[in-house]
Amino acid sequence: MKAERHFAERVSPRHFNFSPKLTALVGAIIDHDYGVRDSRGGRLTSLSITSDGYVICVSTMSDGGGAFIGSADDLDRNLRAWKSELNADDKAEFERIYAARVTEYRPVQDSAVR
Repeated sequence: MKAERHFAERVSPRHFNFSPKLTALVGAIIDHDYGVRDSRGGRLTSLSITSDGYVICVSTMSDGGGAFIGSADDLDRNLRAWKSELNADDKAEFERIYAARVTEYRPVQDSAVR
């Protein structure tokens, strides 16, 4: 648990001046609470990428439905920019966690993160 917390703090998008939204999304991907809340006061807990290229998230305040976040292309672009700030080990660890925790319905060639 301690190593996971150190990883989460090292890779925090806040350290690299990225938006609270990206911070919340990275937190959902790596299962870390960065303290960013959605409009209902919930924390994002999981992500799915739809087959038509959109991001849906679940929140701790969700009533069972997913929240529409936006374009997967935008997420991919922002994650690439953020990952360019990480060292090789942290980038590899993030990619491992992403593959395990994000449900991808896009064809593999469409995903820039995997």
